[in-house]
Amino acid sequence: MSAAFEPLLAALLAQGQTVRFQARGSSMAPFIADGAMLEVAALGGRIPTVGEIVLVLLPSAGLEGGRVLAHRVIGYRADGWVVTRGDNCHQPDLPHSPETLIGFVTVSEQSSRRIRLDNSVGRPVNLVLGCLSAWQFHLIEWQFQSHQPIVRLALTVARRSLRPLFRLARSSARWLLWLLAEAVGPALPRRSLELELLLAAVRSYLHPAAASRLNQLAASGPDWSSLGDLAYLHGLLPLLSFQLENICPQTLPPLVRARLQSSFQTNTFSNLVLTGELLRLVGLFEAGGIELLALKGPILAQQAYGDLALRRFDDLDLLVKPAQVLAARKLILAAGYRPKFGLTPAQQETYVRLGYEETFQQTQNGVALDLHWSLLPRRYSFAPTPLSVWAAPARVELGGRAVPTLPAHKLLLFLCLHGAKHNWTRLGWLADIAALLTSDPHLDWPDLLAEAGQFGTTRMLALGLYLTRHFFEIELPLPILPLLDADPALPALARQVEAALFENLTPPLPSSGLDGGWRVHYFERFRKWLRRDRIYLATMQHWPDQVRYWLDNLLVPTPLEWIGLPLPPSIAFLYYPIRPLRVAFKFLRRRY
Repeated sequence: MSAAFEPLLAALLAQGQTVRFQARGSSMAPFIADGAMLEVAALGGRIPTVGEIVLVLLPSAGLEGGRVLAHRVIGYRADGWVVTRGDNCHQPDLPHSPETLIGFVTVSEQSSRRIRLDNSVGRPVNLVLGCLSAWQFHLIEWQFQSHQPIVRLALTVARRSLRPLFRLARSSARWLLWLLAEAVGPALPRRSLELELLLAAVRSYLHPAAASRLNQLAASGPDWSSLGDLAYLHGLLPLLSFQLENICPQTLPPLVRARLQSSFQTNTFSNLVLTGELLRLVGLFEAGGIELLALKGPILAQQAYGDLALRRFDDLDLLVKPAQVLAARKLILAAGYRPKFGLTPAQQETYVRLGYEETFQQTQNGVALDLHWSLLPRRYSFAPTPLSVWAAPARVELGGRAVPTLPAHKLLLFLCLHGAKHNWTRLGWLADIAALLTSDPHLDWPDLLAEAGQFGTTRMLALGLYLTRHFFEIELPLPILPLLDADPALPALARQVEAALFENLTPPLPSSGLDGGWRVHYFERFRKWLRRDRIYLATMQHWPDQVRYWLDNLLVPTPLEWIGLPLPPSIAFLYYPIRPLRVAFKFLRRRY
């Protein structure tokens, strides 16, 4: 920090203003990393409490790192002078006069996260860390002040015995930092030109009047290779190719245009192959007397876009009634498919009871098929019941055959459930919702809202519609607007979704260098594992469903345990303790 800035900083804080500047140094890591942006507020004449991070204007300019110090308060001397210490320092600072305290840190921004330190969560965290740091300091102080050898020996033993506790507290600070960041919501970086162009392509399809914006962005010199990768990642490459070819082909470099045309043709051919296979399976199921509903894939492309070529899909999804799962499975095997897992009859019955879908692959053309007997795991309270799903199915004309599927309003609810389950990590899922709303504006909204409220999926529906409006600027019908306005958590969830999209599109920030080796490696992996379904969990309206989610992930056996360690039925109960052991082994065996 420059010398010219120091008096200006003190003057602004003295006037009661909030100051924002960049911190240098790692003495307060991990709460304040090197390069973090700090927001500092004036103390307003009050005495800072233990644990608060205060800004101290040092009387000497000869200290390395400048005259301003941001450290944590760990106590007060009898004369009122303040004792501070950096979280990453071994010794406390020299005591400071109260007049040298010019402010306290309220916000720390680092690694695209905004952490509040002055709210109902940050204050207790600061207090705990401040008390632990003061406790460690006082043990050292008492040790050197005592004249009794036995007392000094006891204090030395106590200090060394409690050293792991202090280390644990410092390590836990990083966990608390991320918890605080999640409570506030991440800061969003600026959207790239390529992302804006991709969004403009979808908007121009939904609203032809937005074509001029797409033409303008395409002429701005985007990175065409990054744009293609981005569109493919989000399942929007066919729609992007179609819109660029129809609206602004003159702005495309010849090689880029040729590649887009080639990818569009390849996707069209693949979609036709999958559509033909779907029609074959529908005929076989009808001949076998098995009721089915086709989900996503070609049916969604036809319902939402009216064109099989405008949507990318890689597999087929069929829903059957739970009582007909085994019969449907036999028919699929006879049609040339093989299951992903080779299960015994007893395991298959257990899997039908515990699970809700099974994956197959065609042995000749490699087509992947997901057989569902429930839209979501039936243990969750928000899983639609079979009676609701199978009531009044719709039929979509596809290749001269009427294929049964979900009606439009139930399809919209299912798309929102599916997107929430996968944390909305693809823009293509939101584009499907936008296209469905545009193609069928007269949905049965009262029935949809009643069904969403009945099964506790109101927030999942609201978040899907909120994100669709946020990214693609569509107008939602009046009946749905009160649902979005009634949930104050939607803006924060939307920010988390968008931040996760940016996190997947940008390289990771460089490490602060404070820690290294296997601890950081496993910490980062464990943190990502805990946060992987945070959106899905946040949209669950009942806490028992969140408990079931963790029990399912940690304790409920899967075919991976059955295949990896075959056990006789008499001791099959051992799969329940085996499951968490396998998860732990999978987590620990990967090093770097």
